[in-house]
Amino acid sequence: MGRAAYRADEMGRNGMEQAEALPYQLEFTLSASTTGRIFALTQQANYFSGNFEDAAHRPGRRAIKTLSYGEGPAKRFGHVNSGVRNVAVYDYTHNMVILQLTSLFEELAQTVELGRRLDHLRRANSLQLAGELHKADVLAHQERLPDLEIIAESLRGVAEDPGLAPAARRQAQDLLTLARAS
Repeated sequence: MGRAAYRADEMGRNGMEQAEALPYQLEFTLSASTTGRIFALTQQANYFSGNFEDAAHRPGRRAIKTLSYGEGPAKRFGHVNSGVRNVAVYDYTHNMVILQLTSLFEELAQTVELGRRLDHLRRANSLQLAGELHKADVLAHQERLPDLEIIAESLRGVAEDPGLAPAARRQAQDLLTLARAS
């Protein structure tokens, strides 16, 4: 159905999670084309059944990534029901399908984080807004901001804010038009 959720936990300077910071969460619906692409890649990756880690060629520790697939009943209240649950944990892989899927999820996160930054800059520092919108325009035209409609509300907020510079409002409106077209 394309229902999705994004969560980002704030990290402190030393890389430890800040106890007082609330996680940023957003629920949204992915486009049918993005949802279809995710499931097609998941199927090509055998629903994450197997080992995708390429430890022999690992250039050093990087970010650990986890992809999971679940279908059917789940483990509830200590009882195991039938169903499929697969998890792929890796930090380095040569598997092209896993790399494509990871890239897609990272680009979706980039889209959501853009909306978050736009909301923040609109309230806190409208002078940096134009630069952020320009970077977003470049990424959008490189097709590196999938499902731009996820942040339509943030873009609309900038486009309709009479207190912002006309150039920033116009850039936001252009991105909003691009989001509707996709």
